[in-house]
Amino acid sequence: MTDQNPESEPTGQRSALDWAIEAAMQQAVREAVIRHKRMGWPMVIWRDEQVVWVPAEELVIDESDPINPVLEPPPIDDASR
Repeated sequence: MTDQNPESEPTGQRSALDWAIEAAMQQAVREAVIRHKRMGWPMVIWRDEQVVWVPAEELVIDESDPINPVLEPPPIDDASR
C-alpha cells in the first residue's frame, strides 16, 4: 500500500497499550500451558518452522516466572508530548 499514514509508522517506542497487550498474551499462554499439563492434554506449538504436538508430560512451566507477570512500561516523558 502506498498511501500509508506516517503517524502510524513504528517509532521504536511502545505505548502503555502495547505493554498491556504483551502482558495479557504472556499470561494467557502461561495459563493455557498450565491447564493442558494439569489435564493431561497435548499442546500444539510452533517449533523449527513447523507445527508440533507436545505431550502434556513434556510441557514445561518455568516456575521462576511470576504467575501474574506484569510488564512495567517505561516512564512517560512529559516533555516529549
